[in-house]
Amino acid sequence: EELEGMVLCLNTGMHRKFDDSKEYYHYSCGTGIDAAKWFVKHKVKCVAMDMQALDHPLHTAMGNNGMTRMNLLGASGKPITEEYIEMFGEEAYAIFDKFTYIKLFGKEAYDEKYGELEAIGCWGTWEPCHKYMLGHGITGVENLGGDLDKVTNKRFRFYCFPLRWYMGDGCMARCVAEIDEDELNDVPDRVYDYGGILPPR
Repeated sequence: EELEGMVLCLNTGMHRKFDDSKEYYHYSCGTGIDAAKWFVKHKVKCVAMDMQALDHPLHTAMGNNGMTRMNLLGASGKPITEEYIEMFGEEAYAIFDKFTYIKLFGKEAYDEKYGELEAIGCWGTWEPCHKYMLGHGITGVENLGGDLDKVTNKRFRFYCFPLRWYMGDGCMARCVAEIDEDELNDVPDRVYDYGGILPPR
């Protein structure tokens, strides 16, 4: 009840790694269907995340999902799906791959987890947080960053100013927190260089 109609800002620490790099894009923590269902259950208005996407990279086309199924190479030179399986095992990886999930846990378990998405014609393991959350009218903000650490665990007024883009489905946006200066967390200011991060001043 406390979160109903609120904007929820997630600080996972990924914003501190923001860069045009594999570390930020290929290895972001991300979310999935369970997070999306939690957001819907708690009736939040918007979820702003400091990660490269609403979904874990393996739920996107960077992994083995979507129309392109890129399965990008990771830092080891192997596809990121293989790296994940080597590190966490096939059972952990299964949440990102429809056929692996069904093979290991059965079609009934898959339908219980992803059935609502499949029923509307969506591939369940491909961007499930996007589809479930946005499909329930919850706005998503990706790559939230800047001075996020200054407002972590605080209540504040959240403003989001996207570009005006006719028929667009996503764009860059400026996010602003309105909060009394005395309420800010005592952390250094963040300074971003173009395409990377400068150390705090």
